[in-house]
Formats: sequence, structure tokens, C-alpha cells
Amino acid sequence: MLDPSITAARRLDFFSYYLLVDGKVPFSKHSESLQALKQLRFPRFGDWKLCAGIEAVPAYCDDWDAKREKLAYEIDGVGCKVNSIPIQNELGYHVESAAVAIAYKYPRDRKRRC
Repeated sequence: MLDPSITAARRLDFFSYYLLVDGKVPFSKHSESLQALKQLRFPRFGDWKLCAGIEAVPAYCDDWDAKREKLAYEIDGVGCKVNSIPIQNELGYHVESAAVAIAYKYPRDRKRRC
């Protein structure tokens, strides 16, 4: 936005999804960070699921596709992330992309929802 007053007038929500203590991840699994954030009462997107394996991910994405028309906000896909922090560290992080996460994008809707 070129006019910051327009941006300032918008409602902004914050959802935490990662926890660091002294700049380091205090757990061995990302799901443990999400549970800790819940216990600490940080605002977070609460509708995540730990899939049993990569085979379970497509069904999870399909479930969200079926739910998304009923949401009070728009989503264009689902993010999937490696749960193991040691494996995340082994895979590494890159400026252009994260090897530890992938976004599954839904086909664009023909009509725009309000």
C-alpha cells in the first residue's frame, strides 16, 4: 500500500507457529512447539494436525479443501512441514525456499468470495 493510513485502518491478527528460547528451538519436534504455544496462550492457528506420514498428507489437504468455503476468511492452500527439528536442520533453510516445508495450493476459485 502506498497510503499507510489504509493499512493502519485494517484489522491485523497475529498467529504464532514457532517458538524460540534464546534464539534456539527448545524442542525436538515442531508439534511440541505448537503445544507449548497453546499452553502459554499465544494466539495461534489451532487447527493443525500431525500426519502419521507423507501418505496421510493428501487426505489432510482434501479435508481442508472441503472445509474452506465455510471459513470466515480465505485460504489458498495448506502448509505442510517436517515435524522433526533435527531433520529440519539437516535439510537446511534457503533464502528462496524452505526444504522443510511445502505449500499445497488449491486451484483458484472462479468467483471471489466476500
